[in-house]
Amino acid sequence: MTIGITAAGISAALPGIATGVGMTAAAKMQSAAAREGAQTQTHAAMRTAELQRQSNMDQLDYLRNQDRIDRESKQHQDEQNYGLSKAEMMHASAQYNNTGVNRRNELVARNLTEDRRYSENQKQFNTMRQMMGMPNKAESINVSPDAWLYDKLVVPEYVPDPTDFTDKNDPANRLV
Repeated sequence: MTIGITAAGISAALPGIATGVGMTAAAKMQSAAAREGAQTQTHAAMRTAELQRQSNMDQLDYLRNQDRIDRESKQHQDEQNYGLSKAEMMHASAQYNNTGVNRRNELVARNLTEDRRYSENQKQFNTMRQMMGMPNKAESINVSPDAWLYDKLVVPEYVPDPTDFTDKNDPANRLV
């Protein structure tokens, strides 16, 4: 049996062949598009995850920096407050000492202290001491009941907070 290819047969088969070839090409194109779409989605998901990780690290760095700034600010504020308190104490001490010294000088100038009385008593005692062959004591000593006022106020120096604020879980602070 011979198969004859006729023009009518070719023209009848041609639309089917074209449809088959077109469908195969379309399937290949659709497959390539699906593969590209999947790759694009995978790439986008990986890029999103990387950006999220970087954003989280930046946020953690920002929070650590803010914490450090807050600690340094608090330490500076504590030091300044201590300095102000110390200056206030020194001023009050100096003011009170000056008042005490001025009051004492005023009393001595007006002869309202017990110094003269002590001196008169000491003269009598010295007379008795001479009779007994003992040496004299000084007749007048400047007895100052406010002697403690002349001492300078001593305030200790500022000591910063020794607390260690390093994060032990931070890889940068771990010992190798």
